[in-house]
Amino acid sequence: LTFVTPLRLKFQNHLQAELPFHVLVRACLRRVSLLFTCFDRGEPPLDYKGLIARAQEVEVVRTSLRWFDWPRYSQRQDQAMLMGGLVGSITYQGNLGEYTPLLRFAEKVHLGKATTFGLGKVRVSTFSRNVGKP
Repeated sequence: LTFVTPLRLKFQNHLQAELPFHVLVRACLRRVSLLFTCFDRGEPPLDYKGLIARAQEVEVVRTSLRWFDWPRYSQRQDQAMLMGGLVGSITYQGNLGEYTPLLRFAEKVHLGKATTFGLGKVRVSTFSRNVGKP
């Protein structure tokens, strides 16, 4: 996965500087649920607990994520602000197949906080069975 614009994710009330797969999956599920609710589609028929539990078995095998502070000016608050988040790439290894629809959805709608500012743009690369293996 590549985060093209800063990804601002909170987990357990803290902005994340690392990205375990289960945290990413939680963000995807939260976004799907929010958009379905906003557009009066009800809750999507997903196994939230099961998806999160299985996501904890997926490992990070490579990461080049870094924190990037995006400066912006708030007219309402009349001050400069920093909207920081993670940018760069991360590679996961494990049973990823069932998460493909969630990740492809995330490509279209972005993830995390401040998506209305264009933050949280994610690009999904092709999955490989050999990633992380010698």
